[in-house]
Amino acid sequence: NDSKVSPAIDMSRINLITVENQINRGSLANSDFVITNAGTSEYSSAPTLTVSAPTTGVRAVATVNVASNKLNVVTVTTAGTGYYETPTVALTGGGAGVIPVQNELASAGGNTKARYISRRVTLEDGFDAQDIKVWLNAYKPKDTDIKVYFRVHNAEDPGSFEERPYVLMVQETDANRISASETDINEYVYRSSANNISYTSSGVTYDKFKTFAIKIVLGSASTSIVPKVKDMKSVALDF
Repeated sequence: NDSKVSPAIDMSRINLITVENQINRGSLANSDFVITNAGTSEYSSAPTLTVSAPTTGVRAVATVNVASNKLNVVTVTTAGTGYYETPTVALTGGGAGVIPVQNELASAGGNTKARYISRRVTLEDGFDAQDIKVWLNAYKPKDTDIKVYFRVHNAEDPGSFEERPYVLMVQETDANRISASETDINEYVYRSSANNISYTSSGVTYDKFKTFAIKIVLGSASTSIVPKVKDMKSVALDF
């Protein structure tokens, strides 16, 4: 009420920091569909494209367009959720087209937006292992996911470690364990599905490994409610 006395705002001291979380819940996008075989001009009309259902979650829905009688562009109409393994695509209506989907089991890339990949761990000579166990301390609110993967390589395998696919681990901890607040940090334990890791490469089966890496994928349908991993411990086991 007095023109000689007024509040003031120092604009030089005002700061705003905005944060956008890049995350999805194992959904699929147009760019995840890669047409590796468009057919040989046998598509007079667009075939029906069906994406397999996830283990848990919502099935994705997509359509494929045809140009010059060949498969052209895939359009996702329902992104789905829960695609943390390899989805398959079926084409109904003839033709030899092939449309695989980028996924988290591949040696590189994937369909999720939030992932952490550890450094490569090489065991000392004579300490080759048969299994891996992973412990996480994490904030995991309701309707979010924390998935853990491993990839391994035997020293005698002539193939490249970087070309080895990832394998989804099994969560030992109760799947219903969630966090009530960001200070509610719980321990989550993950193991291999058979409690014993083996793989086949170029017709040879390896039941031990010398090198491994861990991948953690975070999932949420909301960019404002996201899980957070505080720390990770992975142990290579031999029997």
